[in-house]
Amino acid sequence: MSIADILQMIKKHWIVGLAVLVVSLAVTVCVVQTTVPEYSASVTAVTNAQSAAADGSTSDSRMGVVSRVATSSAVLEPVIDELDLDTSVDAMASSVSASVDASGLMTVTATSSDSQQAADIANAVYDSLVQQIEDDSFASNETGLFNGLQFSVIERAVAPSSPVSPNKPRLIFMGTLAGLVLALVVIVVIDVSDKRVRDTADIQRILYSPVISSVPKSDTFRGTAPAVISDPSSKAAEDIRRLALNLDFIVPDKTDMSNVIVVASSDASEGKTTIAVNLAAAIAERGRTVLLIDTDLRKPSMAGVLGINGKVGLAHVLARQAKLDEAIQQYWKPTFHVMPAGEQQANPSILINSKAMNMLLHAAAKQYDNVIVDSTPMSVANDSAVFAKEGGTLLMVVGQGVAQKKTLKASAEEFELVGVKPAGAVVDMVKEQRGKGDYYYSDKAAKHSSQGTSEKSHEPTEKAEQ
Repeated sequence: MSIADILQMIKKHWIVGLAVLVVSLAVTVCVVQTTVPEYSASVTAVTNAQSAAADGSTSDSRMGVVSRVATSSAVLEPVIDELDLDTSVDAMASSVSASVDASGLMTVTATSSDSQQAADIANAVYDSLVQQIEDDSFASNETGLFNGLQFSVIERAVAPSSPVSPNKPRLIFMGTLAGLVLALVVIVVIDVSDKRVRDTADIQRILYSPVISSVPKSDTFRGTAPAVISDPSSKAAEDIRRLALNLDFIVPDKTDMSNVIVVASSDASEGKTTIAVNLAAAIAERGRTVLLIDTDLRKPSMAGVLGINGKVGLAHVLARQAKLDEAIQQYWKPTFHVMPAGEQQANPSILINSKAMNMLLHAAAKQYDNVIVDSTPMSVANDSAVFAKEGGTLLMVVGQGVAQKKTLKASAEEFELVGVKPAGAVVDMVKEQRGKGDYYYSDKAAKHSSQGTSEKSHEPTEKAEQ
């Protein structure tokens, strides 16, 4: 997963990421506001110890004992009684500390949720500590360990004006950082766990090909005529026209087969045949000669989509059971020809990969301005990869919310293995959104406006000449 992939995920799921970040910040602020503040106050004193104690221990070692004595019950119990504190020795010991550095500077520190109480405890602990050392009463028996040790106060503890915790700026910074990390994790998890292709970012990340058009999920495509015929003023028809126009910009320079548009999909039910049929009609509408071929010999569907006779078609031509002019039908316009797949034949892979199929495509590429090939889904067979390898322009149809990322990735890997790459992709079945100021006619109005000019104009006729 590259940085570019992560940026695409953030762009795709930024609303979710923002929500996670806001919640994290809200929790952080709540924690900061509800955390009880802690105040710290210290007494600073200096010791004037002799170089060695009577038992031979050095002053440095005695200073370490002082730090331990400061948190003993002998020192803390008098403090609790004096200040009438509702606490135990162990609890107070955790909030009191004493340290002596190498120069003999001693600091007694106390923390409390009350500013004045922190100062009172620090002063009281210091006084109790000095008293215990002077009286040599901190142990069960007199030790004489601190004979000659003296303390002089440099500064008594005073009530602090600001707490030492919580450190609000630091907590907010850490909360923000944690929120950003959590938001990123949530975004990645959501994107990885979503198995379906949802938008152009998914397609570009998998195919590394430009998305040249998006086609809405519309009832206009449910009829037995292409959108430019049945509902020419609809948004669906305009999107198909846009696809046909954009296709001109991605088709490679003119070669023997560059005008052969191989319409492919990773799996079934992504609208591949619908796109192929409508694309061919949009090209024919512009006055170009176009041949639409159904090469899905395993599960032919084009004849049913167009409402034409599909008994004789490509399979019969390749098997030498019919002549070319018997398999091609004229549809809608004199320049629009259709070759259905024909009735199912045994061994479709042999027919599709035959020399006869290759010769047919090359001949059609020379005779027509465009040849639209509706191929078998890649999950079934790699026919589209073979056609593209021969020089055809590969156009990938991806159904939004239908295509599986795993299947699409497998198709992309197979294309790479064969040595071809989709020239572009079409996002199909996009949820159509209409506003109050929609420029396009409604479906009903569009059909009414085109009535009488297109109702019967798409009736198929047998092609009289090749």
